[in-house]
Amino acid sequence: MSATLARLRVIDAARKPSAFSVAFFTAAIFALLPISTDLYLPALPALRGDFGISSARSQLTLSAFIVGFGLAQLAYGPLSDRFGRRPALLAGIVLYAAASVGCMAAPTIEMLIAARFLQGVGACSGQVMARAIVRDLYDPAQGARVLAYMTLLFGIVPLVGPLIGGYLTVWFGWRSTFAFLLAFGLVLLGSVWLLLAETNRHLDPAAASLRRLAENAGTILRNRTFLGFSACVTFSYCGVFSFLSASSFVLIDVLGVAPDRFGLWFMMAVTGNMVGALACSRLTQRFSLARLLAAAATVSCLGGLMMLGLAIGGIAQPWAIIAPMAVYLMGHGITVPVCYAAAVGPFPTMAGTASALLGLMQLGVAAVVGQIVLRLHDGTPLPLAAAVAVLGCAVLVTELILVRGKSERADDRR
Repeated sequence: MSATLARLRVIDAARKPSAFSVAFFTAAIFALLPISTDLYLPALPALRGDFGISSARSQLTLSAFIVGFGLAQLAYGPLSDRFGRRPALLAGIVLYAAASVGCMAAPTIEMLIAARFLQGVGACSGQVMARAIVRDLYDPAQGARVLAYMTLLFGIVPLVGPLIGGYLTVWFGWRSTFAFLLAFGLVLLGSVWLLLAETNRHLDPAAASLRRLAENAGTILRNRTFLGFSACVTFSYCGVFSFLSASSFVLIDVLGVAPDRFGLWFMMAVTGNMVGALACSRLTQRFSLARLLAAAATVSCLGGLMMLGLAIGGIAQPWAIIAPMAVYLMGHGITVPVCYAAAVGPFPTMAGTASALLGLMQLGVAAVVGQIVLRLHDGTPLPLAAAVAVLGCAVLVTELILVRGKSERADDRR
């Protein structure tokens, strides 16, 4: 039996699997985040009506997931550096499946928020392990290409997730979306058990100690490369999360899109992310990561400004939100693989901790931004458009100061 499992385990650092096989597998575990946020977006208005709560309170089910996801990275990163990627990932998926059951059965909004927090804690294992596995196997330049393939593959999830969630909500009610997430978690659990061999060949017995964690975190946070690329992807994701937080309310409540049609509009926006990821996978061999980020930041900034201009002009149509968001996401599709690879790249022996700190920055800030955007919601598309524009500009300014400026100073010294 063990020999059969060994043959099945396609991700094994000693055997150097193909880039596509690694990308396919890590995309599946990475997808725990987008499928858990995007699938039930069409259900948010229905959930609000069922519990008789405000839009901001119903959005707490999304923010609670993100907070749990962000905080858990502080544990998963060091634990995976200490015990390995495989056991940390298996434990996380088990928790995710159990929390999905709690979401399905939640009798009150408070119980649902608590279950969503635990679901986020479990789902967190997917993104931390995916980034760390890629760093275990590849250098930063190769890793960016693999992560671009991964972004392209898991981009299918936000493409079809809201569409599936819309039909599930209309046909069976909002609780059915969590039944779907439970099934996804169980399939993923079986796949990881059968197909994942340990990739961490630098196990650090002291990595989970508070002293070593503090030392490693200090080393990582003092690294300007980590800070620059992490800040860029954080601002970029905040723009995406603002869209995730408010899009269902803006499109369904304000612009009159039917819940089972919401997914179709969402798909149009997400195609921009896939186009960006595809471009990144082709361009990493021709351009430096810093140059790719410069182009991506410019594109996202332009997309945000387009959305704001249309909102200020009083154009209250779904396409006025979706088309600019597709442009923003095109830049985001390049930003994510470039920044993940570049930020974690300098730390081959503490990739789990570096990945965790990156994720904590990204998701912690996003959870706060999402609440701010919904609290500013005034029954028009303007607050959402303003948030996406400001955050797109923040990506570009951060890239100019912390990434491009650093590269130019290094060139001058040479």
